[in-house]
Amino acid sequence: MPVRLRRQLQWVALVVVAIGFLNFVWFFSESSTIGDAQRGYILDGRYYLVHAGVGTEVSRATWDWSNLHAASLFVTHPLAMAAGAFLLFTVVFPSMTRNGDATVTALRVQRIRASGSATASQRTGGKVGELRATKPLVTVNVHPGGVVIKVIGLAPVGIEAANLTSVVSSRSKFGTATVRILLREIGAPPDILLYLDESSPVTTAIRSLLPLETGSGAVRAPRVADVPPVEPYPTVMKAMIIVGFGLSLVFALVAWPFAGRLGGFGLIWSLGLVLILGYNAWKYFIRDRHRW
Repeated sequence: MPVRLRRQLQWVALVVVAIGFLNFVWFFSESSTIGDAQRGYILDGRYYLVHAGVGTEVSRATWDWSNLHAASLFVTHPLAMAAGAFLLFTVVFPSMTRNGDATVTALRVQRIRASGSATASQRTGGKVGELRATKPLVTVNVHPGGVVIKVIGLAPVGIEAANLTSVVSSRSKFGTATVRILLREIGAPPDILLYLDESSPVTTAIRSLLPLETGSGAVRAPRVADVPPVEPYPTVMKAMIIVGFGLSLVFALVAWPFAGRLGGFGLIWSLGLVLILGYNAWKYFIRDRHRW
């Protein structure tokens, strides 16, 4: 897909998500006050909306609107979910991998694949940048010229052999065998962790690509000039963060009065919402403020 078309679709998808969410909040607000026609009834030519078992008489126009509004959710909700999935795989997940410029990355992967057939391959799980994927969502192919790592649904990541500095084996806090790839390639993900055993053919093949001076697996500290610069958030990602916070606040304001009616569950729900909003505010506006 051409870059320009993809960016245009991303903006359209963001609008679709916002409309779908606002439409849901609007319907939630209406149905939680006087009720909705889906749970209502018609008696002796009179129209009643029902909420919490209580019927409220309304006009024919209000009844028809309630039915139409409920039906609209079957359009806006699936579209919003599809648009959200599109944004996840074209904006959010790529931003988390910190894979650098897409054109440069594609050329790097092309060079690695052109260096020869894969000497070892495996499907596993791992962490690329900030993105974690469980097994078997990550495919690792080792070529004579480097390593190609692909998370399902995303563009592949290429690591050229000349830029490998070390391959360190360890275990996660849950006891899973891991292999951390250290590199000094500018524009590549700063952190790559694969769920591989020390004896795995892929681990052995990656180690064989290390320069002679680091073939023993010793860590060589990267030079200051080799440290990859922090990749700023794409414009669409920034817009998604701002719109997401705005929609979350709108939902909180609309739903807050009803949370008190739910007793302990409402209190837990409210606390959870506050914690989620607080964590996201810290993550995007404080911890990652340098990416703006």
